[in-house]
Amino acid sequence: EDELRRRPADCAVEASVGMHTSSVRERVVATVRGALPFVYTPLYEGGALPDWVMAIGETPSLQLLPAIDSLTRSYRLQRWFLIGNDYCWPRRSHAMASRTLRSAASEIVGNRYLPTAALDVERMIDEIRSTRAQAVLMSLVGQDAVDFNRAFGEAGLAGKVIRLSCAVEENGLLLMKGAVPGPR
Repeated sequence: EDELRRRPADCAVEASVGMHTSSVRERVVATVRGALPFVYTPLYEGGALPDWVMAIGETPSLQLLPAIDSLTRSYRLQRWFLIGNDYCWPRRSHAMASRTLRSAASEIVGNRYLPTAALDVERMIDEIRSTRAQAVLMSLVGQDAVDFNRAFGEAGLAGKVIRLSCAVEENGLLLMKGAVPGPR
């Protein structure tokens, strides 16, 4: 309330809603600095946020870690490969996942963070194959997720290696399946 009272009376914006990556959220928080409420809708890596930021998405403790535990037990997975874009959500989520996997006596056979739009999918597929990973935790977003999943399927790994991702949304899924034409 105090922040709202400090805003100019002629300010047309009363709140902001964000549906973007955590790295963008961090920049918004640094820029807005409490001048108006901010609702952040996607899943995020968890952790403390300012009082004026309302995160309504799932966190790893509620979504990712139970999924890892269930898959690891159900399929007796012992070899995991982690791949994500290089920003706070994949890094923090993978750190939590790594602790959970190690406590389940699973081995992390690879952990890669790649700049957005700089994914060499063939090299990553070859690396995953060479590690004999049984499962892949994929924390890629946007076109990187689409390109990776298409290449994963084309390489014949889809029926052999389990993939887990917390951030596959409808548009990305349609592009992965080829239902919507997209860049290759």
